[in-house]
Amino acid sequence: MNKILSAILILLILSCDNKNDNNDFTNNDEKKNSPIIKNLSEKEQHLYLDLKVRAHDELKAYTDYWKARIAVNDIAESGNTDTRSTCLLQGNNNCVHTATLSAVVADVSTAPIEGINDNENSRIIRKALSTSIKWQFLIHGEQKIEFYVEQLVLNK
Repeated sequence: MNKILSAILILLILSCDNKNDNNDFTNNDEKKNSPIIKNLSEKEQHLYLDLKVRAHDELKAYTDYWKARIAVNDIAESGNTDTRSTCLLQGNNNCVHTATLSAVVADVSTAPIEGINDNENSRIIRKALSTSIKWQFLIHGEQKIEFYVEQLVLNK
């Protein structure tokens, strides 16, 4: 998790405009066009990064759960969608930041991708899985992370 947090922090730092090293904004246009992370206090920056890492971890676990269900063919023939809530941050036995996880499973044959799943003679059954997580962060609105994978059905 520390590697992910470090990588996110480095990317955010590299994406920031370093015109003002002390983060004092003297121009309103500059403030409006800055990345989210630059407009936050240090405490809010840590919270933003913690929530994003936590959301990524939740989405990865949720995606792995659906991949396992697909692999053992524990899915319905149609209508494979799921939405659920999860807590990203607890405080005083209450959930402070909630997020919504969603998954959609579809037959890959309905969405061919050139060079990947366009072999019509293949007898391999696979499913397309799209998962996402959405959460609100302060006044910056909805944040979202999405995954797309294709999973083999190993058990018919």
